[in-house]
Amino acid sequence: MSTENEDTQVLEAVQVPAFQGGGPADPGDGGHDDGQGHGRHWRRLLIALCVAVVLIAAGIFGVRAFNGHITSVRQQEALEACRSNLTAYDKALKEFEAAKTKASADAGSVGQDQVDDSATVSDLQDALKADVPTRSDCSANADRDTLNSNAAALEMNAGVLQDNTKAVSDAVTAVSASKKQKTVDDAKNGLNSVLTKARSLLSSTEGKVADNATRSSLQEAITAAEKTVAANDTSSTSSYENAQTALQKAIDAVNASVQKKEQEDSKHVTADQYQFDIPDYWQNRVVVQQSGDTVTIYSKDYPDRALCQLRVVDTANITAGDIGSAMVAHAQLDSTHSVAVWTTRWGYVAAKDSLSGENAQKISDEEAQTLVDLQTGGKVKYQQIYDAEAKGDGQSFSLLNVGDEFVQSTIFNSLKRN
Repeated sequence: MSTENEDTQVLEAVQVPAFQGGGPADPGDGGHDDGQGHGRHWRRLLIALCVAVVLIAAGIFGVRAFNGHITSVRQQEALEACRSNLTAYDKALKEFEAAKTKASADAGSVGQDQVDDSATVSDLQDALKADVPTRSDCSANADRDTLNSNAAALEMNAGVLQDNTKAVSDAVTAVSASKKQKTVDDAKNGLNSVLTKARSLLSSTEGKVADNATRSSLQEAITAAEKTVAANDTSSTSSYENAQTALQKAIDAVNASVQKKEQEDSKHVTADQYQFDIPDYWQNRVVVQQSGDTVTIYSKDYPDRALCQLRVVDTANITAGDIGSAMVAHAQLDSTHSVAVWTTRWGYVAAKDSLSGENAQKISDEEAQTLVDLQTGGKVKYQQIYDAEAKGDGQSFSLLNVGDEFVQSTIFNSLKRN
């Protein structure tokens, strides 16, 4: 090795002995190992090893403690989730039961004949019979897997209950709507039925009513009802019901007018040359037979007994008859003819027969009373005539005249030429 300065000394290399025994040289002893350094080395190694073991054990216990904590947390979470779903299930079950109770009250009694679509009633019945799904347990002693499984089942079954509740609610709505539709349809059909009757009545009563204004009102009601049907209101029955009420009122008015006309016709008799009215007292109690200009009126209860007879006779040949059968009045028709009113005085005839013992007419007291009642307008009784005849001396004449006066004041006074 060359240097630039001659005074500089060159140091020679010194070889250091190799370390024997694996221990480091102690600087204090000049690098020589006397056995004590070797012991210290192993103490250090043992200490390091113990520290490592302690650290490893602490790590293991730490991991186990952490895992235990995580497991506990997850167990608690599973329990809370299960119980939360259980609460939701119980709520859904309560709502389902409430829906069924309300459905039974609102629509449970509705029959298939009360709805437009009978399937809605069947659907409601099916919805009310839906099974209640299982209510799983959420015990704190259950393991996490069981809790998770039960929580899932509860969530699913709560959904089933909610679906069942909706099915019941929808079924009730459908039944109610179908029932309303049936009610509307029935109201419309009812109006159509009355319309058919009204049209028939209108066409069959021309000239048969006492007041033709009733038929005009009926025609107006028919037109209004037809417009209501054509409008086809499906929201309410009121329009159909109101139209039917008005139509029925018009029908009743026409029927009353027809009846009045019939009553008037039944008490009014028209012969070939004259006409007259039957007394009101005789309504529905007599039978009228008319042939040409001869009209005979009989008792309805005793049709062989004529109360009176009207006939056209020659005025010049009029006769008065006798006390049993007499002409009580007559009216001039023309210069040569008159209408004569004849009557058989049944009270007198019956009393005479009974008092004589012959009873040729075979008139019972009951029959005699009915005939006298009709001929006198209810003013005289047969027994009065009988008692008067029994006394003799024409005592019954005044009573018989009551009957003549009744016929004169009613039939005769209503006589008119045609």
